[in-house]
Amino acid sequence: RSFYIRISHDHEEEFDRSIIQKIQDYNIFRNVRDLADQLRPIASAIDLCQSDNKKIADARDVWLSLLDNPVPAAHKATVKKRFNQTITTEHLVAYALHPSYTGAKLPPDQLIFVTEWISCNGVERLTIFISYQANESPFPISFSTDQAPSLPPL
Repeated sequence: RSFYIRISHDHEEEFDRSIIQKIQDYNIFRNVRDLADQLRPIASAIDLCQSDNKKIADARDVWLSLLDNPVPAAHKATVKKRFNQTITTEHLVAYALHPSYTGAKLPPDQLIFVTEWISCNGVERLTIFISYQANESPFPISFSTDQAPSLPPL
């Protein structure tokens, strides 16, 4: 801000007076700073989702983190609306099956939805899903260790 004030002071004759008043108005500066603070988590979430190495399950986790973030509280309804428009069945299933997340943060209603969706696609798949959730055979113990989230994707 001080940089812009110095430029407007040094070149006062070259600027329109209304522009100089806006640069020197501290209320505008404070409002812009507050809005930037509110939108920073949203911008960060967008950057994370657009990363080349993010998977569909990661998108679900990013959205969940954004919903839990207290900073954009004024925009919570809009974020929730976009979450409901964006997150699909595939996101939820991918999140439930991803070794880094294993559906740990899924609310009960979403976990039930995933379980029902998997069972509609074959009882044998439901059996495999339940075994995966319980860390039982045929899944190796490495699927449930703390190292699984740090493993690179195949």
